[in-house]
Amino acid sequence: LRFNLALQYEKKEEYQLAIMHLNKAVQLNPEYVKAIKKWKALAEVSENQDEFLIAESFMVSLEGNADDYYDLARKLHKNKQLSLAIDWYDRAVDKGKTGPWPYYWKGKAHEGLGDLNEAKKGYLSALSETPLHKFSLYRMYLMLSETDQNAAQDYLNKLRTNYPDFVKEKNL
Repeated sequence: LRFNLALQYEKKEEYQLAIMHLNKAVQLNPEYVKAIKKWKALAEVSENQDEFLIAESFMVSLEGNADDYYDLARKLHKNKQLSLAIDWYDRAVDKGKTGPWPYYWKGKAHEGLGDLNEAKKGYLSALSETPLHKFSLYRMYLMLSETDQNAAQDYLNKLRTNYPDFVKEKNL
């Protein structure tokens, strides 16, 4: 019923009402893929980024793989929905996403929220995946430069040794 109402509102180009009914249809049955796809499409047409990301998160939950989870986390991050992005970075790793990037971006999201301890954990996790991950080395250097000069110097030395052009570019 809700899905049919949404289709009627779509025909009238009343996208917000259509989205509302699709949202309710999905709440009643979270696995209603047809409604989720339509919701996502209408949110995109109406340029409602928040609704689009919510609908996309339902789709990814139902059909996604680790890369889909990571891509959604990046979109949420770019849309400044940092807490949600952190959750999706974790889900991407749980689904099997490997490498430093989900940890690095999770660290950046925590840093954006002002949680520097969690940010450090993210960067250190990225470095455990890829010990010379340039951007994680750089973030750790910046974060420690005010509180732990010796540790900061260790990160800077790794950057100088492995990424001299980057160090020069950043005037370090």
